[in-house]
Amino acid sequence: MLKLSGVLKIYLDANGYQLAESTCEGKQRAFKYLIEAVGNKMITTLDIDCCEAFKKYLVVNRCLAKTSANMMMRDVGSVFGWAVKVKELLKTNPFYSVKQFKVEQNRVNIYTAEQFTAMMQVASHIWQIRLLLGRSGLRRGEVLNLHKGNVREGYLYIEPKKTTDETWQWRAKDYECRIVPAPDRLGELLERQPCYYVALSERLYGNLLKMLRKGVLSARKKKCPDQNFNRDFRLIELAAFGKRIGYFHDLRRTFITTSLECGVPLHAVQATSGIAKTKTLMTHYSIVRQSSLDCVRETLNNSLKIRLPKDQPDQSAA
Repeated sequence: MLKLSGVLKIYLDANGYQLAESTCEGKQRAFKYLIEAVGNKMITTLDIDCCEAFKKYLVVNRCLAKTSANMMMRDVGSVFGWAVKVKELLKTNPFYSVKQFKVEQNRVNIYTAEQFTAMMQVASHIWQIRLLLGRSGLRRGEVLNLHKGNVREGYLYIEPKKTTDETWQWRAKDYECRIVPAPDRLGELLERQPCYYVALSERLYGNLLKMLRKGVLSARKKKCPDQNFNRDFRLIELAAFGKRIGYFHDLRRTFITTSLECGVPLHAVQATSGIAKTKTLMTHYSIVRQSSLDCVRETLNNSLKIRLPKDQPDQSAA
């Protein structure tokens, strides 16, 4: 008879080699919370009541956001699904009938040219580079790992890197390795910054580098050593607008939406943005702006105009 901790160990031993490090850490954390909620009991005794107790524990005791709670329930449920279908350790997956929390989809914010200019005016030199890279469609991890050597002949070469004095180790997925056209202004900014990401120094990140050498650094911090990244971006927005209007990732959405509006072919937008699925790109990374809606309205009105014959009186007044 297997306990909850045992089934996770079997799962990771069998599948850990093909999972990302962050995925393994997420499943381990989810099972830790599950054991805290219901105890390290036998997997055959796990029923719907235990699953509901785990669901409640995540938001009440752990104070997690509903999105994070849903993710943890999926992490646990996938392990039990594997135990049912592959190992036949259980007859049914107890998490199969557990409903996830309803979460409102985050609103996609698109920055106008005026808003982007305002942020560039109040940003520091290094953040001007980051904003420009984000507006070019790069993710945060890609932005933090880009340096002057990745800019060649007017293009950005997104590729995985090893830990050096200039970069933070980053393992990219296959579809993330791509070539992106670089804005003309980026070259000017990089000329003033020989090594773009200079924050990796013993003075600023000494503790993180020591943890990295010992192999105890979490996957989350490996992805983003600059833990103040979001805070600094929020400060830029406050300085430019007096309030927060979006997130750094919205710059990437702005790049995608603007490219589609300007008539760039969908396959070209997908290739330069590194998004594997077209549905994801169209659903979560692009919106229909007011200008496009006005264009649709004008087209609709033009298509509904009916010319009456000259000898037929207008009956609308009657």
